[in-house]
Amino acid sequence: MSLGNNKEIIKTFIGQALASQVIPFAEWQTVLFPLVVKLNTLQTPIIPNDELALIWDSIVSEEKENQTEKNDTQEEEEILKVFLKNKTEGTYLLAKYIVKKYNIITVGEKEREMFVYRNGAYMPAENEVIYPEIQRILKHHVNKNAKTETHHKIADETSYSRSVFSSTEYKYIPLKNGVFNLETKELTSHDPKYRFLYQFPIVYDSKADCIKTKSFLSQVLTPDQIEIIQEWMGYYFYRYYMFKKALILVGDGDTGKTTLLEVITHLLGRDNISSVSLHKMSSDKFSAAHLYNKHGNLVDELSAQDIGDTGAFKVATGGGSITGEYKFGNQFSFLNFSKYTFACNKVPDVTDFNDTAYFNRWMIVRFEKPIQKKIPNFFLSLATEEERSGLFNFAMQGLERLLQQQEFSYRKNATETKQEMMRSGSSIAMFSAEMLEQKDGGEISKDEMYEHYVEYCRKNNLATETIKMLGTKLPFYVVFLTDGYISGINGKGKPDQVRGWRNAKIKGEKPIIKTGDAEFDKSNQDALKQW
Repeated sequence: MSLGNNKEIIKTFIGQALASQVIPFAEWQTVLFPLVVKLNTLQTPIIPNDELALIWDSIVSEEKENQTEKNDTQEEEEILKVFLKNKTEGTYLLAKYIVKKYNIITVGEKEREMFVYRNGAYMPAENEVIYPEIQRILKHHVNKNAKTETHHKIADETSYSRSVFSSTEYKYIPLKNGVFNLETKELTSHDPKYRFLYQFPIVYDSKADCIKTKSFLSQVLTPDQIEIIQEWMGYYFYRYYMFKKALILVGDGDTGKTTLLEVITHLLGRDNISSVSLHKMSSDKFSAAHLYNKHGNLVDELSAQDIGDTGAFKVATGGGSITGEYKFGNQFSFLNFSKYTFACNKVPDVTDFNDTAYFNRWMIVRFEKPIQKKIPNFFLSLATEEERSGLFNFAMQGLERLLQQQEFSYRKNATETKQEMMRSGSSIAMFSAEMLEQKDGGEISKDEMYEHYVEYCRKNNLATETIKMLGTKLPFYVVFLTDGYISGINGKGKPDQVRGWRNAKIKGEKPIIKTGDAEFDKSNQDALKQW
């Protein structure tokens, strides 16, 4: 007898035994399966054990579905009979039946929000499951009151606090083909116990690599920058904003920053991404709700309003509780874990540069390698399932390193970050870097310095700031500069002591050197023009 014939004999035996229901469902595995194994040993050739187990599982699963469907049909017919006699009792039985059949969670105070478990995650339930099921079971006898009453009873039976959706340990990550355990690197089956409201569109494959994405990163970033990006990609998957950081991608056009944002979007999935600016978060009370259960907040522009809204920024990146509110719906508190990521050609000018803690939260990655050869639809080569699976492994390596280090591999401190941000967006910073150099004993009056600054801005088509702002910011950018009184010409055109800068000169000009005593009678200070 052939192996194929043996398989058919085994399949027929299992199918008939299960369908007869002689052996209760609870005893299928303990009583019936040993008989199947015994029958197999009597055949020649014997079906291998692993193949036999697959045949058993397949037929048992199919028979379970058949019997469940048959039992459901009988129960649904009974519910309809009761409903036709007594609508209150009928909707109660219908609600109990739907709750038993589906995994449902209801949250909310002002407005009920109902979720049903489907394919690894909880999704909005009303229009997807609840109302269609009520319609199907009650058929043409259903009316609006019956739907409403059944819905309310289901909600009462399945009511939870919203915090139920944040009770799962951070180490679990829901993927397309299972739940990834960050600690064990193992994939387990989907289960409603995890209570995820989302799922990443990633098929986990421990051997997958992202060769093309790595090549792209190496073309546009330095090795140190790639480390930061790798850690940041992994951080997206961590459901806690434990490291109070935000990322700014800075670079001109055709340097790769937009492509990187597309890669991140493809990795996380658009459903897991928000795009709420800091300014909008502070000015629109409904915008914060868009961050709820999102993993990345990608904003493809950083405005002056965003960079100046320090309060909203600290709230968004602080890992604390945020108040969200739906329009005409619930107001609720939640812990934000949507990581703030900005992209811009240059960082807007910072007006308040005294808050060191604020600057300590920023990480700046500059894209300074223009792409020489443009490839049409290049991103599509990075947007494959294999690249995404490999990029997830790459991101997990970064996340593991981040958690071990307890900090990002970002080398700059708050002061250095502040300087870089200000230099990127400030015409004063650019003027300082390009036009001033150190010269011991050199002196420049403040009026003359401002004239040079205005001329520099005019030649470079830059916006000018006031003379007062120049005086405020210049010492920050030019550490060797000192403020004091120097010999000059006063407002009446006479030689006098005037406010100026010491130890500096304009590049390319001969400095005025003050070799004598720069002090003067303090009784004259009140008459001098203050700046």
